[in-house]
Amino acid sequence: MSADGRTLYFISDRNGGFGRRDIWVSTKGADGNWKKAENVGKAINTPADEVSPFIHPNGQRLYFASKGHTGMGGFDIYFSDRNSQWNAPVNMGYPLNTGKDEVSLFITADGSKGYYSQELVDNNNRKRSLIYEIDIPESLRVIYKSTYVKGKVYDAETKLPLEATVELINLVNDENLLVVSSDSLTGNYLMVLTEGAEYGLYVTRQGYLYKSLRFNYDKKEAGEPIIIDIWLEPVSAGAKTILNNIFFAVDAYELDPRSRTELREIIQFMEDNPDISIRIEVHTDDTGSESYNMELSGKRAKAVYDYLLANGTDNKRLSYKGFGMSKPLAENTTEENKALNRRIEFRIVE
Repeated sequence: MSADGRTLYFISDRNGGFGRRDIWVSTKGADGNWKKAENVGKAINTPADEVSPFIHPNGQRLYFASKGHTGMGGFDIYFSDRNSQWNAPVNMGYPLNTGKDEVSLFITADGSKGYYSQELVDNNNRKRSLIYEIDIPESLRVIYKSTYVKGKVYDAETKLPLEATVELINLVNDENLLVVSSDSLTGNYLMVLTEGAEYGLYVTRQGYLYKSLRFNYDKKEAGEPIIIDIWLEPVSAGAKTILNNIFFAVDAYELDPRSRTELREIIQFMEDNPDISIRIEVHTDDTGSESYNMELSGKRAKAVYDYLLANGTDNKRLSYKGFGMSKPLAENTTEENKALNRRIEFRIVE
């Protein structure tokens, strides 16, 4: 089972495989139902047995045991990395693999340790299995480590849990990686975050303002798990949300290409709520003069406004304003506070 519970790898000797027991995969759709299982393919499966699949939390490396690939005897443990398809399997090598049967490898999220089972035959010719721990050599560790973000989704007014759509999107290429729903009874959600990408997390529900979050693991290591509760504001006059995934270069007002995901979300929100109007509001920190920041924030607000107009938003439902440094969320005494004050919002207006 994948770390987010949405992808299941299992073994089966059903028809349509490449040999005896093969590895198959099924994914859970947005409706909560499992899709028809598919064979993972001949790069991994052979005419012999493949067993004990384990998908690393990063979702990109599959570990399994096989008798069909070149090995040391019996079941050996292999891994395969996935790009657009599964690569040729790599034998984990000695001392993990021996002439005995090694199966059921589990790898920690940071890729440093493994736990597996080895089948032995005692002096009375009885089979038994022992579990071993092993330090994974650097050369065999996963390239991208993983962590996760989890929490609950609530109605900001009633404080009750909400079922909402949670999307994980790669901001660099605007690829939708995963769509899940928070639990209707508890509001719980869970998303796996893997190194090597910059993510936008979007939480939406009809009748509410959406929330956007940003996690940048493009050039840094994934750290400890992140716990964030999401409070969704009902759509009403005066309600506002921060647009965390609209980007500008320092002292510039041209939209960064990574902004297209957030801009698309605004357009979709406007289409889903045809009776509301919004105002784009841009704020700065206190770096520079008051007049400079007022001008810069106005230009940035207009850049967002112009993009939305160019992509079909009715100008009668849209306005913009720059506030410069006049409405800080925190004192401009630290870099963290300055980052909070540099923000773009949209507000529902009468």
